[in-house]
Amino acid sequence: MPSRPSRLVDEHYSHLLTQRLGLSNDASEIRRAQSTTYLAIERFDRTVADGAVRPLHPEDLAQALRLDWRETDTKFQDPDWPDDPRRATLRRIAELLGSVPGGDAAVEQWLRALTFHVAIGNNDAHATNVALLHLSTGTELAPVYDALPNLFQTGLVKWDLALAVDGIFDHRRVSVEGLLAEAQSWGGDRRGASVGAGHRDTRRPRRGADGDRRARGGFARHDRESAVDRSPTSRGRGDRRTDAVRDESRGCHHTGDILAAA
Repeated sequence: MPSRPSRLVDEHYSHLLTQRLGLSNDASEIRRAQSTTYLAIERFDRTVADGAVRPLHPEDLAQALRLDWRETDTKFQDPDWPDDPRRATLRRIAELLGSVPGGDAAVEQWLRALTFHVAIGNNDAHATNVALLHLSTGTELAPVYDALPNLFQTGLVKWDLALAVDGIFDHRRVSVEGLLAEAQSWGGDRRGASVGAGHRDTRRPRRGADGDRRARGGFARHDRESAVDRSPTSRGRGDRRTDAVRDESRGCHHTGDILAAA
């Protein structure tokens, strides 16, 4: 994008960080075709065996939560009505992940992904940028994708995250304590370990905004069918182009900031 010439390198660098942190394992390369520089990211929802490409079954969390696909804003939490049941929240996503078989691992991975999004300043980690992968071996959280350090751009007039952390939307006010409190509101005895290793939490855990926790290992039981018990019809949100052609980049302005945050 002409107004943000570093965007291409920013996304590539972000993806390299996810690989180093074990949040993805798909290749990312900056390539050039004649006068066009573009970013090519390997699809996480495809496998290749003996030269044959086989699609996997992704389901983004907006679909899994049965949000109204006709309203695009439902994938974001509303700062004016944070508890709007028609919209996504971090807690609702965690509760759904906790409802699938082996859900503790998925929730732990979701907490690690959330910490990454906050660290790099990704304000676009909404419900359609988080997905499940329905595999023959079971359902798991998809790798991190479409993660850009948007909040490190200069000249911003708004610093809101897509989904609030412990009730806080403003990225500048999110803290380790806030991440711990958010994770503890999801339930589970060890929730928050990924964030708080070596950090003393000085805040009292809060009750989640979405209501009391119910039975099932500290997570609210999903009051609909489990995601693995359904075969949803994809609305195309899980697909991404392999070669996303974007404007030529002239460097990453905030490499040191991201390294320090991560």
